[in-house]
Amino acid sequence: MLAFIALAMPFARARAAVHPSGANIKTQDGTIYFIGADGQKRPYTSAGAFLSYGLNAFNNVVDASAEDNALPSGSFIPPQDGKIICSDRGGDKGTCYLISQSVKVGFPTAAIFTGQGFNFKNALRGDTSFLAYNSNTQTESEAHRPGVLVNKGGTIYLVGSQGLLGIPSVQTFQSWGYSFNDVVLANSADKALPTSGIMPTHSAGLLSPLGQNLSSSPSPATNPSPMPTPNLTPSPAAQIVYAVNTTTPQGTVEITVDSASPSAQQLPMSKKGAVFYAVNFKETSGNEAVNIKGLTITARVTGGITNGNGVANTAYNTLKNLSLVNGSTVISRASFSASTPPREGAGTQTYEIDFKTGSPLNFQIPASGTVTLTLKADISDWAAGAATNSVWQFSINTTADATLIGQNSNSNLTPIVTNAAASALSTIIKQPLTFNPVTSTPAGKNFASVIAEGMRNTQEKVGIFNAISPSTTLLLNSITLSQAGTALPTGTSSAVSYYVYDSLIGYSQPVGIGTLSGSGSVTINLSLNSALNKGVNVPTDGSEYLVIAADTTNFSLCYPGNNCTAYGYSLSLSGWQYSDPAAPGVISTGPFAPDIAKTAVYPGGVGRSY
Repeated sequence: MLAFIALAMPFARARAAVHPSGANIKTQDGTIYFIGADGQKRPYTSAGAFLSYGLNAFNNVVDASAEDNALPSGSFIPPQDGKIICSDRGGDKGTCYLISQSVKVGFPTAAIFTGQGFNFKNALRGDTSFLAYNSNTQTESEAHRPGVLVNKGGTIYLVGSQGLLGIPSVQTFQSWGYSFNDVVLANSADKALPTSGIMPTHSAGLLSPLGQNLSSSPSPATNPSPMPTPNLTPSPAAQIVYAVNTTTPQGTVEITVDSASPSAQQLPMSKKGAVFYAVNFKETSGNEAVNIKGLTITARVTGGITNGNGVANTAYNTLKNLSLVNGSTVISRASFSASTPPREGAGTQTYEIDFKTGSPLNFQIPASGTVTLTLKADISDWAAGAATNSVWQFSINTTADATLIGQNSNSNLTPIVTNAAASALSTIIKQPLTFNPVTSTPAGKNFASVIAEGMRNTQEKVGIFNAISPSTTLLLNSITLSQAGTALPTGTSSAVSYYVYDSLIGYSQPVGIGTLSGSGSVTINLSLNSALNKGVNVPTDGSEYLVIAADTTNFSLCYPGNNCTAYGYSLSLSGWQYSDPAAPGVISTGPFAPDIAKTAVYPGGVGRSY
């Protein structure tokens, strides 16, 4: 006889005579039996099976009397229908099953398991070895099996063998030991089922409201007689289906892009935990808190070049380890879940990030409160197939993308989605290129410095910029210079000639020349006398400096003591274009936003100044 050990806990003293139907008794060998309405004692084979019945508790178990021991032994008691039991022994140890009509139902994938609304945290561990194996639940959308409690539009039903059983009252629901944690949302297939009857109130000696008394294979040591089917026909007064713990939906939720969501940005490959999107959920009615149970975020990617471009991707390569974050709570997805073949770098593609199946969401929006969820991802590197210059946008497109349940009403709420709650654009680049203004180049790098005193000549050094490429040698194709200040010449002498020198080559010949008038800007191609006549090489060691000289002969000049106001002047490297030799023909630009433009200020001198 299989048995489980009841750990040291108080039991009531045995008494003479047979205990009544529905009692749980413990024999001297530690086995706990249930006395059924048919007068048989039936053994539980594990603590998980015992506790799957909500009415059971160890402190309600009584010692068996001599008369109890004399009762005929019936078949093993399976775990309660509708429960998730994970095998605690045998070759399938650790496998989790749904119990339905005394047999075990499998799930081919975790996505189907969670897609049906089940949660591993509600599972129990127990013996499933003696149960017959039924067919798997093959899809998320198929109807739930008999024994499962479903929430259909706010009304809770029990799935029966012929349809749905209505529940006449909370008392009837609780009489079987059911908990609201056992309830899953009804899907479309459930909703199409007819209402075939009414759940009866629990009677002593019965284990299931499904018109059968939870039979299972008999114990090898016994040959129990057939059990009679109890009469579960409800009284006429019980024909009204009761909406358990349900009120009319009262919550209202607005979904918008959060102020913390990044503005348009460039992100380098190999960056971990990059923030792409922040979305705000706001409950505006003040009537009830709302639980976010599921979310579908759409990703739209345009353009880009991949390693071996033109070859179809075999995986979603650019973004990995997608996660939805709220404070310390992180819900992760390894990759995208759309059926669209991954073709990052080939036109425009649309993918989905499914936060409805898999690890479930359970974020709560307080009444009149807000919740912000942040989307992060790791960016792969070039060798792993990431698409450089791919442009990404994320959005919650429709009201169907969010599954929201009112905490009080226990009903689905339809949100208000503003402007598709779309993020700004994020551009993935193979390698960022940045510039820092300095006053001089290091000694040994064809030393040059910005003179602190304005000299007004044809080749006055007015700016030095250190070009930085952290991990890949890049080719700088052009720079954009902007000038400003009251020292700039006006009238017929307003044009200022600028000369760009590469410190790695020297100052005998410029690599680019441009002319600029007024407070404007000019793009200078760096193809003159450059190493490849295509641009300036920017190595990874930080040794590249661009030295800018200007013809300042017509600048306004003020001598101290001449009762004139000092003139100001500034030079900015406000934009640039570069390419990667490993991806010929792909031109990247910078800076992406004006706030990272680098500015060098020519301060003028002590004796005289602009």
